[in-house]
Amino acid sequence: MDKPKMGLMRTLLLAGMGLMIPCYLFTAGNTIFAPWELYNRNRPVLFLLTVVCFVLLLALMRAAKHPFFARHERGVLVGFALFYFVVQMGLGAAMRFEPITDLEQCYTAGQLLADVGEFGNLERPFIYFTRYPHNLGLVYLFAGIFRFFGALGWHDRFMQALLVCSALFTMGLLASAGLCRRLGGGVAKTRVLLLFAACLPFLYCTTELYTDAFSLAFCSIIVYAFVRTRGAQTMRGRVGFALLFALAAFAGAQLRATSLIAAIGCL
Repeated sequence: MDKPKMGLMRTLLLAGMGLMIPCYLFTAGNTIFAPWELYNRNRPVLFLLTVVCFVLLLALMRAAKHPFFARHERGVLVGFALFYFVVQMGLGAAMRFEPITDLEQCYTAGQLLADVGEFGNLERPFIYFTRYPHNLGLVYLFAGIFRFFGALGWHDRFMQALLVCSALFTMGLLASAGLCRRLGGGVAKTRVLLLFAACLPFLYCTTELYTDAFSLAFCSIIVYAFVRTRGAQTMRGRVGFALLFALAAFAGAQLRATSLIAAIGCL
């Protein structure tokens, strides 16, 4: 019996995935064999870690098929979400820093907007934001966060921003898990959760508090809302998820214009 022909979109997807393999190999090779003094001292350890992590990832992908994850699907999802939120808040508190460069401009302007209602009357932020207006979305987000929690009597602004950023990340994690559940079943959902856990930078990425961290979740939410819109059985469900798609695309674009790539891909 002849094998069915592979569609164009699937061919493009597999080709794109295949192109990532030499990129990963280049990154690993550059780290292991680069003539930098730091890497030179730790090259055996780096090589060993590369092998161990590769084997660990293969083991995790195999473990995702264990019946335990299917029996406790909801509990596993809640556990992963709580784990990331708690760890990110803890690491954020431990890695607390004074914002500098672009983040400092946004952070300071957000505080001025929350405290006195404007910042454009000052020369320094006026010059910066006339040159980099794409960061204004983060300024207004900061101002909203500071005003909201300030009204509740909480005045630690770094932790306020960290809380919102970590909550957004958790929403993105849940959207990614839900998306994989609909596209590939329970095993795919478990695998993406395990891959999240295996990506160590995710544990502290929300501490950055810049546009990259705040906008990260919106790509997953956009695609999840799109898939749910197409699969909705009722007009009410279709309209609801279409609105979520539009809102996520709009909000993500205000923080980082590249978030629209997900919306463009869906459309």
